[in-house]
Amino acid sequence: LGKIAVETDKMLRNLPEGTAAVSVDDIERNVGVSRQFSVFELTRHLSVRDAAQAVRTATYIGGSPRFAMPMAVSALYLHFYRILKLEALLQKDPSASQADRIRVLGVNPYFLREYETAARNYPMPRCMRVISLLNEYDYKGKGGDGGEASPAELLTELVTKILNFG
Repeated sequence: LGKIAVETDKMLRNLPEGTAAVSVDDIERNVGVSRQFSVFELTRHLSVRDAAQAVRTATYIGGSPRFAMPMAVSALYLHFYRILKLEALLQKDPSASQADRIRVLGVNPYFLREYETAARNYPMPRCMRVISLLNEYDYKGKGGDGGEASPAELLTELVTKILNFG
């Protein structure tokens, strides 16, 4: 509730006096972008292979003034690493319990279904290629061989390649 109060105060200070209605644009401009444009939402879109939303999200967060390519690559790497861990567990024990799957992933049970979907969409060989791509784009994002591409362009290109593997 405290965060809501602080953000509401911030928004009210920035709106013209006498404003009767607040729009979504007012909120996004004065408080921040909605959660649909976060790296975590990007990983969710990649998990279900929703190309349109993944590219849209990547383009938006890549263009943010606070965007850092190493942070995005790190989050994507962790996501695909967890997918590999789940696949390795399922190869070893196809009937692994839900509790075992959650323990191996080290995530809240709420996210298990997303990782199970991602494991179906990114079998081990494909997942390994994605991790290789992440290494390549980590290097590019840190100024190595990225050419004239902006961070937003690099992230969008990376996401497009992830979606088109296989």
